[in-house]
Amino acid sequence: KERQEKARKLENRIKKEVELSEETRAVFYSSWMYSGIRMVASCDGFNDSAVISQRLNLPRNQVQKVMDFLLSHGMLIQKKGELELGPAKIYLGSSNLLSTKQHQNWRLQGFNKMVQTGDENLFYTGPMSLSEAAAEQIRQEISNLIDQVLKIVPPSKSETTRCLNIDWFDF
Repeated sequence: KERQEKARKLENRIKKEVELSEETRAVFYSSWMYSGIRMVASCDGFNDSAVISQRLNLPRNQVQKVMDFLLSHGMLIQKKGELELGPAKIYLGSSNLLSTKQHQNWRLQGFNKMVQTGDENLFYTGPMSLSEAAAEQIRQEISNLIDQVLKIVPPSKSETTRCLNIDWFDF
């Protein structure tokens, strides 16, 4: 039972590759821009603040400030004039209070994207009534999907960016 509970916790299944100080984490998770700019910078052709600011529709000076922070803390590295991810994953466990802020930041981005229709975006909201067994089965399927995503993404080439927000909760 204890092993099952441990396996249920997502943070126990995600390999952490860098440990950030509390102060650095507070800055990094204060806005979606830090992880967003980090992800965009890892894609081919996005090696300077001008191109990234245009892609994300953000002020160039703000993008440069964030890039400087990411570079100074090893979350981005520069190799032969190209930006690359430093540590492959930066993960904040659900027990950390900043986790809520990270979820809020990216859900707000999702809300903003909902008004911009596009075939590449997918949004679904489905309040439902179901059996306890079905609820647990769906929870496990979602957990399996997350595991699959975490296996597919790391070896893939950074060509585009996406955000996956998944919620499964009792109300």
